[in-house]
Amino acid sequence: MVPSVSDFIDSMAEPERFPLRALRPADAILLGARVTRAARAAQSLEDAADGIVSGLYEMLGDATLDGPSVALARFYRTISFANLEPELRAVAAAILTEHSGQPSAAMKCLTLMASAGLEPTWNSRHTSARHRVIPLPSPTAVERLPMVSRLISEMGMSVANLVEAALDPLVEPETGRARIFHVEEAGGSPYIPDQQDFVRRYGIRSVIGFGSSLRSGDLWAVILFTRVSVNLEVAGLFRMLATDIKIAILPVLSNRFFAA
Repeated sequence: MVPSVSDFIDSMAEPERFPLRALRPADAILLGARVTRAARAAQSLEDAADGIVSGLYEMLGDATLDGPSVALARFYRTISFANLEPELRAVAAAILTEHSGQPSAAMKCLTLMASAGLEPTWNSRHTSARHRVIPLPSPTAVERLPMVSRLISEMGMSVANLVEAALDPLVEPETGRARIFHVEEAGGSPYIPDQQDFVRRYGIRSVIGFGSSLRSGDLWAVILFTRVSVNLEVAGLFRMLATDIKIAILPVLSNRFFAA
């Protein structure tokens, strides 16, 4: 029997870590195969996302560092308020109440599906102190969140379309295309507001995001906060991972969000 591509990849010696700063196309292909292996058997998006971010956190390294080159890896998806878990609905409602707002069933919420990182509390979406769920009630509210606003636009969507859960017909042909979000210099960047307690404290050098928009008017994205500087050429390789990941998690991407 002729061996398949996946059989060939599995037969290759698996490196302990891939060098993030010097990542090559061949590395990106092998990395994509590794991190999506467990995701293909996942029964929920949460389980798939957990395997993906844990794999990226563990497999991306650098010769100059003792430990991983990623300080924090997170997987987000926008989910309508009505489809959130009860606990997350309560968190989102409380955030809106602070700003004199009330949630609607259709309101989109940028929802943390999985997390992996240097701090123990960063290794579960349940123990994340902040950003477990970010309600997106209006374009004005989203514009006050510079990183979220830019992430949405880099994924090929307008803030208004996402908030209103309706795609512009002129944009629809681009829906689903793998895209990247990239901040080469995290220090001093307006897209990362927490400079003192996060960027400086953990030595964050760059940010890489990748994902795509969905025909439902939603988006998914993986965001990596890295401890090494990553240029645009290397960041662009993560489009390949975005395509691999979307194919792997397609059965659970639009339903079965949370683990039982």
